Amino acid sequence: MGLFIDKNNINNGIVYYYEKDSKIVIIDNTKKVNDYEVKVINFRYRPLSFKDQNHIQKKAISVNNSGQIVLDSGVLRREKMLSQLISWDIKDDNGKDVPVNADNIDSLDNTVATAISDKI
Repeated sequence: MGLFIDKNNINNGIVYYYEKDSKIVIIDNTKKVNDYEVKVINFRYRPLSFKDQNHIQKKAISVNNSGQIVLDSGVLRREKMLSQLISWDIKDDNGKDVPVNADNIDSLDNTVATAISDKI
């Protein structure tokens, strides 16, 4: 990686998880966890340039009634994911690919969204 962002430079990420008592548990690798099946989400994302980051931050900043500048970290994380995520291998219950879009990102389990966001 050089000093300048190449928009054609695509990165790969991976999230490992298992489900326990109807909750998602994120883990660091594919080691077997007791008797739970470890599942994987593979995803691809593009790096952010300085301009991209500023554009995202602008969407997440507001001024409250007291005139203080407020940064909404949830908006920041969501906008970052929308801007960077290119693809993932998430499938629906019928085995069809789930596209990366705002509705599907917004519908992710918060634990999974946070894990992906932390890796990009």
